[in-house]
Amino acid sequence: MHKLFNTSKQSLSDFFDSLSEDDIQDCCSPTIYQRGADYYDADDVYQATYNKEKTLLKAIVSGNKEYAITISLGNGSVSGSCTCPYDGVCKHLVAALLFASDMFEIEIEENESKEAGDNFQQYLQTLSKDELMALVEKFAPDRFRTEVKNKFTDPGSAQQVFRKVEQKIRRLFENDRLMQSFSDFNDAIDSELAKLSGLEKPLQKELEKFLFELMQKIETAEENGELYEYDNDWGYAPSAFFNEFFAGFVASLDNVQKTAFLAKLDAALQEQSYSTFEGLRDAANSAFSDDDLPHLKNTLAAEYQNLSQKLTGIYYDRVHHLLSYKEKTAILSVLSEQNSKRMIELATLYDAGGELSKAIETLKNRFAANRDFFSYDEDVHSLYLDFLQKGNHELSEVAAEIIVRCPTQTMLTKIISLTGDDPARYELLLEQKNNVELLRYLQNNNRLHEALALVNRRPGMSDSSVNDFFKAHKSLFPDDAAAYFSKVIEKNLQSTGDRYYEAITDAIRHMMKVNPSKANEYLNHIRTTYKRRSNLMAMLNKL
Repeated sequence: MHKLFNTSKQSLSDFFDSLSEDDIQDCCSPTIYQRGADYYDADDVYQATYNKEKTLLKAIVSGNKEYAITISLGNGSVSGSCTCPYDGVCKHLVAALLFASDMFEIEIEENESKEAGDNFQQYLQTLSKDELMALVEKFAPDRFRTEVKNKFTDPGSAQQVFRKVEQKIRRLFENDRLMQSFSDFNDAIDSELAKLSGLEKPLQKELEKFLFELMQKIETAEENGELYEYDNDWGYAPSAFFNEFFAGFVASLDNVQKTAFLAKLDAALQEQSYSTFEGLRDAANSAFSDDDLPHLKNTLAAEYQNLSQKLTGIYYDRVHHLLSYKEKTAILSVLSEQNSKRMIELATLYDAGGELSKAIETLKNRFAANRDFFSYDEDVHSLYLDFLQKGNHELSEVAAEIIVRCPTQTMLTKIISLTGDDPARYELLLEQKNNVELLRYLQNNNRLHEALALVNRRPGMSDSSVNDFFKAHKSLFPDDAAAYFSKVIEKNLQSTGDRYYEAITDAIRHMMKVNPSKANEYLNHIRTTYKRRSNLMAMLNKL
């Protein structure tokens, strides 16, 4: 979560009612703001809902794929996060903020949708068998009708259908136009696979072989630059129906065949260069019924040291409630070697089993063996500190090591709360290792004069962090902010290009709020001296 705004409002709806575009511009760069505005203008924000108290807003923003936005209100501030990989306030978050600031009456949908579903179920229960059959006849999709028909098809006819479908799908790969649009390609694949719905049992061997061949042909096409939509920068992804069909095939197998098939699938996925079909592991796993779980548990207990980490994890999550304490700890010991979530699970299990010292030793050994891998992993280090405190261990020296290994503001907060030591020592260590995180810590604790001193004594601090600091606190430090914005303007005037012009425009916009005369002086100077930079002139004119 990134802290975005301070507020005294008690609900997000009240906060967004007072939020201006200028406020949103203050929390991000000009480029990010413009891209977010483009997403908003294109109506790419949807499914926005509040929780009951209107302290949490969730929304979806459609970019190269769908990204989930969360905006929360608490402790006098508004924070936001996005599932995209961008570190900071991203364009998707900006789009959601613009959406929320314009759409004051976002509905609370969770309870309403549940109530609608309950009413629908109650209505269906009032219908007679004949009435239900009439509804099925009227509304059943063609794919469902095909599936029912196929369930009564004789083996010879099933083979004929399969051969026709196989031939048509093979010909799809020879269609150059189709191979340049994976969405059209998926529609064509789905249309043919639907003809095989209901034939999974009589065509078990044929379908297994064909599905693996289809995956390989698609990967070969990807390696050849096909099945990629260059206009949208979208790579190939199998359709939802393909995943459903795949899961349906696995469901038709008995429990021994299922584990054998999933092992074969896992091996095939490890050999592929792309992650196109990674979701098939989960699709196949969903086909295991409760009746399959005892066999799955026995397979896992016997084979976990020979299975891949991914397959072991999938099996473990499905049957862990059937495993003994000894089996769980043995399997988690393997899974936790390169997985912090599993390491936390293992240590917590040891602690719950009355083996606190073993939990501490496990975490300590993992740190020693995988120091680089577990650096910056706050959850693991936080749990380690909790266990040390629970075991009455001395924390000061360990805490000093941890703040160096995991130099974040939240870890510093944790250490100070647990140790009760003078925070100056740990703050100094954090400054030496990650001064940007210390800056965030000081701001979150409203120690703004100390934050300014940090900015002034750390000239090498990242430009974006310093820029964000002065944009957020320019009213408190007007002279320092004006001096900083002057440097930004002077520096970027030395280069040409829109990203430099955007930085100049943004700096002048902020300077207008703390030193209008100096801002106007820059405007006049730039319009006179750099008037041939037409893009820069256009941006300044918007001010």
